[in-house]
Amino acid sequence: ACADKLIEEPDNLIPRDQMADILYDMALLNAIDNSHPQVLKENDLEVMEFVYEKYGVDSLQFASSDVYYASVPEEYQKIYEAVEERLTEQRDSVNKIIQKGQAKAVDSLRRAADYD
Repeated sequence: ACADKLIEEPDNLIPRDQMADILYDMALLNAIDNSHPQVLKENDLEVMEFVYEKYGVDSLQFASSDVYYASVPEEYQKIYEAVEERLTEQRDSVNKIIQKGQAKAVDSLRRAADYD
């Protein structure tokens, strides 16, 4: 039947919320690694080793949990939607900070021009 699970739930399944946290951290760290790889190198940080240590999981537990959740599309979708929502909030927050900084810079330039 459709309700039958394709893959049995692993004994050490990472809880859904923690899996979302792990994937969020991985997305952020991979973005940093892609745009500023020297930052991770300078801090001797390897993405997966950091994530495993932070969350107290190992590569097998992560892989088996990931495969399990992938076999349950509704669960997997909820996890990735939670990650996407957090990433979007983070991006929007950073954009607001940048916009405030740009506004202050423009204001400073205007004030400096008024003194000329």
